[in-house]
Amino acid sequence: MSKTAQDIQDSIFKKMTADQKVEVGIRLWFLGKALMDARNTHGTVRPEKIADRGRRHPR
Repeated sequence: MSKTAQDIQDSIFKKMTADQKVEVGIRLWFLGKALMDARNTHGTVRPEKIADRGRRHPR
């Protein structure tokens, strides 16, 4: 039986620490905000530029 996308996601999240899960949540929030802002500016602002502003820790 092959794994579903949900099974794979569950496996990844089970291996993550709480801090990593919070970081993913923060980045997703900034991405969503950037997409909403880009929608409001008719696509003239690129979401990745706005989302990078929310990074707390450089990679």
